[in-house]
Amino acid sequence: MRNNKLERLHRVISLYAKVAPDMIFDRSRRTGGELFSSRGVKALFALSAIKLGYKPSDIARFRGITQIDLRGMKKLAFGLDGEDWENLTKQVLSMFRKKIVYLAGKVSGLDSFLVKTKFKEAEDVLTELGCFVVNPTKILPEGTSWNHAMRTLIPVLICCDSICMLSDWEQSEGAKLEYDIAMRLGIEIFFFEDLVAGTICLNGYSRRGSHEQIGIGFEKGR
Repeated sequence: MRNNKLERLHRVISLYAKVAPDMIFDRSRRTGGELFSSRGVKALFALSAIKLGYKPSDIARFRGITQIDLRGMKKLAFGLDGEDWENLTKQVLSMFRKKIVYLAGKVSGLDSFLVKTKFKEAEDVLTELGCFVVNPTKILPEGTSWNHAMRTLIPVLICCDSICMLSDWEQSEGAKLEYDIAMRLGIEIFFFEDLVAGTICLNGYSRRGSHEQIGIGFEKGR
């Protein structure tokens, strides 16, 4: 049986900790040398889920294991005390309560300053509306090859709630690929030009928009 809240928390923690989504399901006992090792990420997931009202048995079932050892997880998490864990879970849950929006637009062949400005303007608007915004220009360095960019960014996209298509997205092979993936996975899709024009809002949409609104979160506007 699906549990949408735990599925979403799984994706949020992957973004927050900048780790591969499969790490939460990893059954190994690797600890590494940083907080966001396999054990640390699993502890953060479990503690955040408990804050959302889940029982350890619910969390274990979601992960496909028989039980979880919260005390053991925290003990191995590199000396973090209760206050540290409280702060981390607060940050995760703050992110969990926001719509997580991925920006998609043309990058290749454009001046880097103009690209960064375009993405930053969209990020500022969406942040002001209360979203947590994933801006790809802040993830990858300049000069990253198209192939490597897509291999890096697609795992990030699939953890997001929505994708916001910038005005020139149809001129970008990468953005068109991201659009197609979002459509196939049921990720909410909306268009920045419609948002700016006032023909849609993040909690609803108007049929006056120039594009069909697709996804899981839009409701008909009045």
